[in-house]
Amino acid sequence: MVEIYYQMIIDLLGPISCRILQIGQDSHGLVKFDDADEKRLDSFYGVDNNWLSSIFDQGKYNRQMRSTDANEASSRSHLIFTIKIVQKPKNGRPIVGKLTLIDLAG
Repeated sequence: MVEIYYQMIIDLLGPISCRILQIGQDSHGLVKFDDADEKRLDSFYGVDNNWLSSIFDQGKYNRQMRSTDANEASSRSHLIFTIKIVQKPKNGRPIVGKLTLIDLAG
């Protein structure tokens, strides 16, 4: 989960000391943010139903916000939240799906 704020790409889930990121490609040729903190899950079995929403809440808490005349909690940045699912069949190449959610500033 990243935000774009004043033309900087900022990691909302990683440590504060290394938050500015660059755009790159992963091993499947998909766009990614280099060195962005990733929360990995090897299997959905036995996972708490709130796992994904707790990650989203953590990133949302770190997002640049401030009040305006029209809105008490207005976002100051664009938010990009990406979910990537990789299916690894026993025979053959992995199948990759990617969902990107974007919330524009304002």
